Amino acid sequence: MPDNTRRARDELFWLTFADRYSKEPGPINLENGYFGRMSRTVVEEYQRNIELINRSNSVHVRQRFEQVESLEIRAQLAELIGVRAQAVALTRNATDALQSLIRNYNRLQPGDQVLICDLEYDTVKGAMRWLARYRGVEVIEIDHQHPASFDSLLASYREAFERYPRL
Repeated sequence: MPDNTRRARDELFWLTFADRYSKEPGPINLENGYFGRMSRTVVEEYQRNIELINRSNSVHVRQRFEQVESLEIRAQLAELIGVRAQAVALTRNATDALQSLIRNYNRLQPGDQVLICDLEYDTVKGAMRWLARYRGVEVIEIDHQHPASFDSLLASYREAFERYPRL
């Protein structure tokens, strides 16, 4: 059995991670689209940073964070993913990042088509519709067969690209 498979089935190994989180009664939420659970040590560090910002406020943000810390964070992230620091953008969350990417993509011209489907987040649909209103892009909306399967999703997109050649 490969090492990865053995590790995946090692309950004691996974308990070392589970023990880092406070237990709550009820269902376990595995969807982190809105708020990902933080381990106790991360919560403690987060609260420590909130207290720091509360004490030093804009002095810290304008002098320390903007001029030093954000550049260090960007450089570390760039090194981690193997890109130049200028290629890394820091945003508040995934929704803001998606909105920024969609609205600021500068190669779309009036008459171009973009595709969204019934499975998209509402914020993605809103950003694509913003492109239609302010940039003259045509938004093509498709619905998938439910319950969706890998093959049915591929078929839906293939059909959309055949039907709308300007996508």
